Amino acid sequence: MLKKLLKYFSFSLLFIFIACAPKPKLLPPPLYEDTELSLEEIIAKAGSDLDSLKAISSITIEKNDKHYSSFSASSVIKKPDRVHMRVYQLGMLVRDFIIKNNDLYVLTGKKDLNLKRLGREMYNAIIWWEDLHYATLTVSKDKYVISSSHKELYLDRDTLLLLSFLTNR
Repeated sequence: MLKKLLKYFSFSLLFIFIACAPKPKLLPPPLYEDTELSLEEIIAKAGSDLDSLKAISSITIEKNDKHYSSFSASSVIKKPDRVHMRVYQLGMLVRDFIIKNNDLYVLTGKKDLNLKRLGREMYNAIIWWEDLHYATLTVSKDKYVISSSHKELYLDRDTLLLLSFLTNR
């Protein structure tokens, strides 16, 4: 009887360990591997069929190269020029605002013009291919670097996914 109980117990432990094992991360397939693209082709492929996007993000704000604040945000971004963002701290809603046609509408929390700037930066980070007038493209071994007067983008060469985004403001 003890053998049978031990057998079922060890089987259940094995089942729990297998079920709780971390799943491998799936990367998108390299659609553009060994393909040389121009700046116009990159912009056309990146923004060809995206009209809206819902994103959940963790945002860290630094001041003088030191951690200043952290929060989470749920964002709905719609083209052209609309952002609905809910900001959470410690799991509680602290701000809920909409930016539409460059106007700020605060639904929850205090009105702060920095919210407008935060929403615009989120929009520009996700819909990065807009407003790239007079940009230059630099090709390296594994990434594309797109530079304009106000931002610098680093894209993965095989998937065209955004690796990093820097603003020059």
